[in-house]
Amino acid sequence: MIIDDGRQNPYVGLRPFDREDAHYFFGRREQVAELLDRLHGSGFLAVVGSSGCGKSSLIRAGLVPALLGGFLVKERDHWHIGMMKPGDAPFRNLAATLCASGTDGHPDPDEIAALKDAIIRDHTQAVVSYLEKRLGTNTNQLLLVDQFEEIFAYRGMDNEERLAEKSLEQRQHRAACLAEAADFVNLIVELGARTDVPAYVVLTMRTDFLGDCDVFYGLPEAMNRGRYLVPRLTRRQLHEATTGPALLREAKLAPRLVDRLLNELGDRMDRLPVFQHALLRTWEYWQKGGEEGSIDIEHFEAVGSLNNALSMHAEEALEGADIEKTGRIFKCLTDTDEGHRRIRRPSRMSEICAVSSLEKPAAKEILNRFCEGGRHFLFFSESAVADDPRVDISHESLIRQWDRLRNWVDEERESSERFHELVRGARRELEGRAALLRNPELHVFHDWFGSAHPTPEWAERYSRKPDDFDVALRYLDRSWTDAVRRRRMKWGIVAGLLLIFALLSVWAGLSSIEAGKAARRSRDQAKVAVASEWVDRDPSLAANILLGLEELNFTRPVLSTMHRVLGHALARVSLEGHTDSLCTAEFSPDGKRVATGAWDGTARIWNVKSGELLATLPGHGGGGPARDVQSGWGRVVDRIWESC
Repeated sequence: MIIDDGRQNPYVGLRPFDREDAHYFFGRREQVAELLDRLHGSGFLAVVGSSGCGKSSLIRAGLVPALLGGFLVKERDHWHIGMMKPGDAPFRNLAATLCASGTDGHPDPDEIAALKDAIIRDHTQAVVSYLEKRLGTNTNQLLLVDQFEEIFAYRGMDNEERLAEKSLEQRQHRAACLAEAADFVNLIVELGARTDVPAYVVLTMRTDFLGDCDVFYGLPEAMNRGRYLVPRLTRRQLHEATTGPALLREAKLAPRLVDRLLNELGDRMDRLPVFQHALLRTWEYWQKGGEEGSIDIEHFEAVGSLNNALSMHAEEALEGADIEKTGRIFKCLTDTDEGHRRIRRPSRMSEICAVSSLEKPAAKEILNRFCEGGRHFLFFSESAVADDPRVDISHESLIRQWDRLRNWVDEERESSERFHELVRGARRELEGRAALLRNPELHVFHDWFGSAHPTPEWAERYSRKPDDFDVALRYLDRSWTDAVRRRRMKWGIVAGLLLIFALLSVWAGLSSIEAGKAARRSRDQAKVAVASEWVDRDPSLAANILLGLEELNFTRPVLSTMHRVLGHALARVSLEGHTDSLCTAEFSPDGKRVATGAWDGTARIWNVKSGELLATLPGHGGGGPARDVQSGWGRVVDRIWESC
């Protein structure tokens, strides 16, 4: 049989199969038959399985079409089907589902409100009375409570210690949720056990919530009597689920692609949603190529295969979007449980806008990217508040398979942990049991606050007391102000110490200079005294001793000293002609002449008695004469006297 229902793709992807997808739902014939048999003998059936095992699809596209096809129970072969999720208003959702059963799906709001009030007032009898009027003599009622585990989130799993810390308003709200959750569970258990009304209750629930069922009286017993554990699909059944939908659309999957799909699927978590999504994306890629030939491995690999198809598809939805804003929205839709498992957290649109600090149109534009264009990553459902739908991730496999979303969930967990740590520290500080924050903890919290930008609306999701956010913010501000004050004080002390050190260094330097000058003056005075003793015996030695003075240069200020010591020897030496200071002086053996050398590279010979310039000896190159004279006459001086 060839099916042409106008659909572009026979694979459903991440969303569950629904009633209209029944002809594409392959591989479950045996399981549907088992469910029909169980339902024939019991009015209450709990379909239980791991996440991604196909529970919802089995009921929606398997059991429900079989019932509508004429399955006979107690001589009644017509069925009203009602599908609901507990959500955030179990009784309202129940009333809306019952009112919509057997209609066009648009019940009167006043009828829903009236039935809800009756259920609250009369409990199970209100439902029985309503169904007796609606069903007639040849119709059964099936009530599907899908994702029953939502009732545990609605009930709240807070312990008594945490409850005691909540405000009066929060405690009252939680008490109301506890009561409504318990009454709702009691109602569906009783309804499934009634034999006077043709109503059947089927619920789907993940196996990891089985242990939580004992919080409700009567639920474990009912589940023990009517529980169906969804089995894994065999390789043959998976082969049918892979090839069947394509054959209905006159397409064919290459055998090698089918083998690879089944081999890679293995025992991985979320095997069926990931499997369906990869097939959906492979079909789309094959269609874009003109639908030529078989669907083969190259089409499968082009979309990322099993490992990356989901992540790549989600990343495509981000193209052109504000990633930071998108991250804030998805952080509202996810959470981490006590076992650090990443889970969904359905939220109303108003909560998403408040927590993400986005206007409703902007938030909706981002959300639509993930539920349009063949993407079924998110879905909207009615909320207890009018015009404020609940938004939920279609399947937790998106969290586990999309790398970016996993990182967002982890960032949110870290932010909530930082917030709780900050609140605990603030409470202890107010009680006098702890001090203000100090580094490095202060910098960690300050950097987190600057990067995460927490708001009061965000903090309300994790707060135990109404003023937690304000208390934490004031604690952080006081700690930062105190740290700034202490830092300024510390740097003031450091600056003062540095100034003192600098002054001490300057003083030590000046003292060293003065000490050096004093030492040089002392040495010079000793040299002058020695020169005075030798001036008569060896004028040349006396002159060179004086030229070695450290503090006094052989310039005009020094001449007075020289005059006093050498008296008649240099008193009349005018030193004119030298362009630089003298560096040495040497008397001839007869004491009648004196040779002076200057740093300008010249040597001059003078008459000691008259002061007359006798000769100038330039041109020795590079200050040669002066350097030679300074180091002793030697052969150069001998040549000078010989030339004269």
